[in-house]
Amino acid sequence: MNEVKWRKVDLHLHSDASYDCNLTPEALVDEVIRCGINLFSVTDHNCIDNITKIRQIVDSKNEQGIEIEFLPGIEVRTDKGGRAIHVLVIFPEYITEEVIRDKFLPDLSLTRTDIVNKGKENQPSLKDEEAYKVGLQKKYANFETVVKAAKNLGGIIIAAHPKSQNGIEQELDYTNTQNELICDLVKCMDVMEVRRQRAQQDREFYLNKNGNFITIMASVKNSDAHFIGANPADENDPRVIGKHYTWIKMDTIDFNGLTQILFEPELRVCISEKEPPINHPYIKGIKVSGGFYKELPFNFSPELNTIIGGRGSGKSVVIDLIRFVFGKYDKTDFEYMDRLYNLLRPSNIVNLDLVDANGKLISVSRTLELTKQNDKSFIDNSIPVELPFDVEIFGQGKLKEITKKAEEKLRLIDEVGGLNHILEDIETKIRELEDNALKQIEHLYDISKDIDIASNKSNIQKSIQEIETLLNEPILQEFQKFEEQKKYFDLIIKNLRSIAKKKEQFLKETSNFLKIEFPTLEDTVLQRLKGISEQIFKEIEDQEKDGLERIKQIIKEVDTFKIGDKIWLEVYRDKLEEYTKYLQEHGMENIIDETKKLKDYKDQLVEIENNVEPKIRKTVEEIKALQNQRQQLLQEYYNLNNRLSEMRINTAKRLTEETEMIEVTISQDKNFNKVRNFLIEIFTGKNVQKKQVENIINAKLTGKELAQFIKDKDLEGLTNKANITSHTAGVLFGELSGTINFDVLGLSPISDELFQLELIQADDEVAIKIFDTDEKKYKNFSRFSPGQQCSFLLSILLKASNKPLIIDQPEDELDWQYIKDFINKLQQSKCNCEGSSRQFIFVTHNQNITVLADSEKVFKVKHLPIENDEGGKRGDIEACGGVERPSVKNAILSLEGGQEAFLARGMKYGLKLSN
Repeated sequence: MNEVKWRKVDLHLHSDASYDCNLTPEALVDEVIRCGINLFSVTDHNCIDNITKIRQIVDSKNEQGIEIEFLPGIEVRTDKGGRAIHVLVIFPEYITEEVIRDKFLPDLSLTRTDIVNKGKENQPSLKDEEAYKVGLQKKYANFETVVKAAKNLGGIIIAAHPKSQNGIEQELDYTNTQNELICDLVKCMDVMEVRRQRAQQDREFYLNKNGNFITIMASVKNSDAHFIGANPADENDPRVIGKHYTWIKMDTIDFNGLTQILFEPELRVCISEKEPPINHPYIKGIKVSGGFYKELPFNFSPELNTIIGGRGSGKSVVIDLIRFVFGKYDKTDFEYMDRLYNLLRPSNIVNLDLVDANGKLISVSRTLELTKQNDKSFIDNSIPVELPFDVEIFGQGKLKEITKKAEEKLRLIDEVGGLNHILEDIETKIRELEDNALKQIEHLYDISKDIDIASNKSNIQKSIQEIETLLNEPILQEFQKFEEQKKYFDLIIKNLRSIAKKKEQFLKETSNFLKIEFPTLEDTVLQRLKGISEQIFKEIEDQEKDGLERIKQIIKEVDTFKIGDKIWLEVYRDKLEEYTKYLQEHGMENIIDETKKLKDYKDQLVEIENNVEPKIRKTVEEIKALQNQRQQLLQEYYNLNNRLSEMRINTAKRLTEETEMIEVTISQDKNFNKVRNFLIEIFTGKNVQKKQVENIINAKLTGKELAQFIKDKDLEGLTNKANITSHTAGVLFGELSGTINFDVLGLSPISDELFQLELIQADDEVAIKIFDTDEKKYKNFSRFSPGQQCSFLLSILLKASNKPLIIDQPEDELDWQYIKDFINKLQQSKCNCEGSSRQFIFVTHNQNITVLADSEKVFKVKHLPIENDEGGKRGDIEACGGVERPSVKNAILSLEGGQEAFLARGMKYGLKLSN
């Protein structure tokens, strides 16, 4: 994976080459593997007899795919101390047994001959083999010579069990008045071994946490194992393999990886039973189907990742891709959209592997659907994706924006205080309130026409009464009788005329059927048939003509029949004239239309009373329930906002206590800009002076308070409270109250604008003061340089939350003297043994950040001089891994400032840089 991660290490094991151990190399290695140890060293007493054999076994295990490495070592008794100081010498993995025998043991007088002679010193008769075992227990080496010879072979010195009787601390001289340890021997050590039962206390002691140790040193916990836990008795022995060990961060599992603890004695070492957990969400990997980094996988560390390279190498492309998937961009940002268009290319897919705080792997992908509209804009149809967590991304120049925007500072406070859950609760409550408002408006819209109809009920009732009064007049009653007679008169005339018409038609049709043209032949039969035909036609014609004449006579009689001495039709016409004149005098068309109107009005009244009003009553009850619900939701919303403000105040206090030289407070004065912006929009085009808006703002009226004035219809109260004109108050009431008389319905006003106003709160404002070391007092944040401001904000941002923090070139916004401070704070923010931290992904061209902050994963990228398959630019990953990986180290050294960064890393602890 080419990344720094925690590895299980035990550097103090014994095999049967030690006089007091019976473990064979085969059994030892198998048990090491079973216990999950990645890197180990066998340090037998004064001898290296099993090194070659163990090397062969480990090489065989590596060929089987087992991730394990062996470092040759030896435990040497030195000539210092009352019971002899023991030291462990650990050599690089490439140092062979032969090299140690030829170039190390002779200098220490630890050759087999030297040890045999020591064994025979008091027992000359012992055989060589027996004398060798005795000599191993009695032979001592010169301390200074051990150190020198170990360094000549590139080894490191570990002080074995330093607090025991044969440990190096027995030689330390404590000066009570200074409480300071003074011993040159300690300076010869590279690493201190801690006690098994007091490992954490010892580690802090050697890190000089309390200033009572001579220097800062790395420390490890080893097992000093002599046994395998084969039975209960062995299990209780602390010197059982797998019982004690150290977690060390390393990329390559080798001596080079181990020695990074010399440079980072705190960051690279963790003494705990379990591997330090990752409790924060992180981006595990990113891969694209095309574009600049086509098919190149970026596999990130959960901790610090730095992306390095020369100018124009494509460092920022990685951040651009992450921004795209997380939707952290403005579609109107033409510069970013243009980069995305050219470096990712449309229709290509960005795949992200994400790991949430519970360790669950979640893969997401987003396809770029981008169309260039013109030289100034793009159309982005890329579909957003659902993500398990959010990220914080700051592009170049973004930190300076935070120094200028109040809302960005407030967001940082929320991040630091872990207040996002309250913000999420507030957002949830806002959605509930918006849903409530939408339902009220929908309900109101559903009955708005019904309300208009119902509001006309009294007019309809009045019209019915007026028409009924008119229709009850005697003249109208009398004329209704004539109208009824006229209806049947007209019906009779109509029917008789219809019969007459049909008679005339029948005569024509009969003539066509019966008038037959006979030939002139002298044919008796034909002559007779002709006579019959003419006779029939004559009889039918005569009968029909008589009937037709009678009908016409009847029509005439009906048309002129009399009532008394007057023709009825003339009487009717006189009455009609009289009736018409009466209608005109009373503004009516005719009695039929008025009767129809009366019927229509009565139908409308029935509809209102039986359908419209019940529907309105039912819907109003539903709205009342929604309004009651809204009052409860609003109270919960206001309570959440009050709680948020209280927690912001507590967060600011904590920051002041925990952050050196920074004083953070939540100002008593609220920010009313949201209220101001709302009022300006409402009053635009309404002839309201700007001063009137400022008067309302100066009155410190929140949206909640303004809305309450409107609900209470307290125009006078608002006018007095806000010191505004009645015209201004009237405009506000008119715009927010709606046109419906809600009092009649027993409802509070319903309008989208009023609902919006209720949610507008006065924002908290962050006040930041920084301690000026020159003037010895706190000064307002704004009085410092932009670079200083960015440095202070980064101090807060590094611990803001557990979400991934991604920054493009943070050093560009820092004053040079503050970069070191930023690196120190970054180190403090990195993952500890409890897993409490966040993932960092930084694009940087300052190699001090890469090296001194000890990046767990470094990506050196470069721009290739060839085009990709799509005709665009192409990039590559030149090297990746931890800073100790040779290819990464060389890549860093090739960049400006790389050599100096590695030198500074060594100088932190007084070490020399080795190539």
